[in-house]
Amino acid sequence: MFSFKHADRMELGIATGAIIVGLFILGDSFVIKLGSGYDRIGPRFFPLVIATGLLVTGLMMLIEVLRGINRREVEPVNLKSFGTLLLGLVSCILLLKPAGFIIAASIQFWLIARAFKSTRTVRDAVIAVILSASVYFIFTRGLGLVLPQGILTGLF
Repeated sequence: MFSFKHADRMELGIATGAIIVGLFILGDSFVIKLGSGYDRIGPRFFPLVIATGLLVTGLMMLIEVLRGINRREVEPVNLKSFGTLLLGLVSCILLLKPAGFIIAASIQFWLIARAFKSTRTVRDAVIAVILSASVYFIFTRGLGLVLPQGILTGLF
């Protein structure tokens, strides 16, 4: 049966955090106005997919924690890598509007490569910019969505 006495606080916090973020995204996705009637995939689709993924993952983690399964015994948490991932997420959120999607996402992708121990900084930066720009143009030109241009306003 489930027990809190074996629960690892860090894993419990991560599981709970994933569930809270998933619920937040789920609630916010229903505020998004639907597109035209001819849209096959509306603007709510991806937020709902992400919310569902976070909720399922968080619930699965929570069940494991409550059952006393300690993942850190299998693979210890690398706090430096976790901090770098968190820095990538926070920097993207903070830079999205002022710097624009391409710059914010490029920094995030580059930091994620650092968190996964890549040592090829220049290659990672080039790939991050190409990937971010590609996603930007696919979403803005291909899907007609509006993403912030930031300081690059007027260049595209």
